[in-house]
Amino acid sequence: MEWYQMIFYLLANCIRVLGGFLLVVQVLKIQSSIKRSLPFLIGIAGAVTAAQGFLALSQYQLAGGELLLLLGLFGYYYKAKTRMCTFLLFFYEVAVALWDFLISASLAALCRRAAFLEAESMEALAAVLVVRILMMIAVAVIYKLREKGISLFRITTMLAVITFFAMVTITQQTIMPIDKETTDNWMLMTIILMFSILIFNLSRQYEMEREVARLQTEQTELIRNDYQNLNQIYTANAKLYHDLHNHMEMMHCYLTQGKVEDALGYLEDLRAPIQRITQTVWTGDEAIDYLLNSKLSLMQAKHIETKTNIEFPRNTNIKSAVLTTILGNLLDNAIEAAQKCKEGHRFVHLTIRRINNILIIKVENSFEEQPIMEAGVIQSSKEDKHMHGWGLKSARTAAESCDGSLETSFKDNVFSVVVTLFF
Repeated sequence: MEWYQMIFYLLANCIRVLGGFLLVVQVLKIQSSIKRSLPFLIGIAGAVTAAQGFLALSQYQLAGGELLLLLGLFGYYYKAKTRMCTFLLFFYEVAVALWDFLISASLAALCRRAAFLEAESMEALAAVLVVRILMMIAVAVIYKLREKGISLFRITTMLAVITFFAMVTITQQTIMPIDKETTDNWMLMTIILMFSILIFNLSRQYEMEREVARLQTEQTELIRNDYQNLNQIYTANAKLYHDLHNHMEMMHCYLTQGKVEDALGYLEDLRAPIQRITQTVWTGDEAIDYLLNSKLSLMQAKHIETKTNIEFPRNTNIKSAVLTTILGNLLDNAIEAAQKCKEGHRFVHLTIRRINNILIIKVENSFEEQPIMEAGVIQSSKEDKHMHGWGLKSARTAAESCDGSLETSFKDNVFSVVVTLFF
């Protein structure tokens, strides 16, 4: 290759590698940083360009090498699922190669120049440039559509249908004859690409249904575990209210007879159930009441200071299963971290606020052990990481099920989780 061809292909490969990276990050919801990953992506593009310029490798070998390098980045640096990354990157490489061919064939037919189909010609470089520009435009449009709530499946399905009709048009045109075996192979790849999108979506839907079923099971377990504790609170409250008249009569009797110490003793006996009443949280949602009050009782038993500021809106479309999963996991994590602190330094603060049609849940807690971070993701400090560390993952999955988000931060031995839910 000439020097200008090397520079051109380096830029083209950078765009293609970046597009594949963004696709996997968006679909698999991987927490990543473009700024931190950019040197790796440029390095991958540089390695592919060097192989393209100095080694006699085919287009398929170059695509395979690029795929393996990206898999290495996601697997080693981001600990992503190798199977899903391989599936996405393979069909991404196929789609890019398909559009390189479609644009080359279209320009060859429009300009009546077969040079557009010759790999090393200037015309072929122009076709690749058009595809890369379209890719950058597509990324910007997809992000805009995602902000408007349009699913990625609908967007990719629409692109696959456009690709199919474009491929049919190319095979039927007679202006620029193209080898039939070539067009047949690309047509087959187009059909496979459409089916892969459908299969991937069905697989994701199945995983979501499994997660919803697990969340429902978790909610049932939470309610079952916490019902007895809250039921005792309800019973104690009802008994206290029922006996309030008798208590008042006894207090009046002691005071009128001048038995102040007896009155103080009797009042002291009444303080414990009254304190339990004042510490009870009432949101109007029975499942959430069960959960919150049982956690508050547990924190009191473990000598953890608690503060609650709850403004729970009525008549939202947020399911109790989602809220109990989020609150249950966040409070369990907060209690576990706070109880490791010295007495006097243990606290958990819970805030639930409504802002217009947004529900904000904030949990803050003290901690002593510094959280373990890997690739921007908090990891469990326990030895068996396969059995632990699912609390935040479950809460994040539940939040994302209603287009919400979960953000974590920690500073000065205070860990904070903020969940944003829309209703």
